[in-house]
Amino acid sequence: GLEGEYKVVSSSTSSMLAELNASIKKKEPVVVTLWSPHWAYGKHDLKKLEDPKGAWGKGEEVHTVAHNGFAKKAPAVADWLKKFKLTEKQLTSLENEIQDAGQGKEQDGVRSWLKKNPGLVDTLAPLPGGAGGTQEGKDAGKTVNMGYFPWDEAIASTYLWQNMLEDRGYKTTVKQLDPGPLYTGLAQGQLDVQFDSWLPTTHKDYWDRYKDDLT
Repeated sequence: GLEGEYKVVSSSTSSMLAELNASIKKKEPVVVTLWSPHWAYGKHDLKKLEDPKGAWGKGEEVHTVAHNGFAKKAPAVADWLKKFKLTEKQLTSLENEIQDAGQGKEQDGVRSWLKKNPGLVDTLAPLPGGAGGTQEGKDAGKTVNMGYFPWDEAIASTYLWQNMLEDRGYKTTVKQLDPGPLYTGLAQGQLDVQFDSWLPTTHKDYWDRYKDDLT
């Protein structure tokens, strides 16, 4: 019954966000089909609408997925990643710092965010022997190959871990790929880990195809 008052417009993500920004500036009502986590929740005072009839289906979870052999290659890192969690507020604020830093300056955004969250690195990647112990991981010197597709939460998590791992004495490579090649690379062991598997629905086809080689 909203057809006379609201019009649904199909567009790209960037156009949707531009419309959201413009409507808020003009103080006009607007509804967007925005996923969460997303940096827009940190930039604007947004309200999530209820979905009592389940029109959008059940919610998904964002998972860290690695090649099955990664735990043998870098057991300390694998242990950190098994326990890796950020709250929606933390991830959204990290996305905002990276947005503010600008494209190509993702690590500037990460460093700015870490300064505002002291102690978080020691929580996410605890050192052997605690804070007074060595400043490197148990298997430091190993190379961790990370892949991501250009979704904001994937960019944020990937560059966060690049920063932390290099700080802990590891080498890293970071590659941007489409989901298909990324999952293929993970399954074949060309990539070690990615931080943005949306399950059980969005990436179901990839998971079903490659799950025997992934964890």
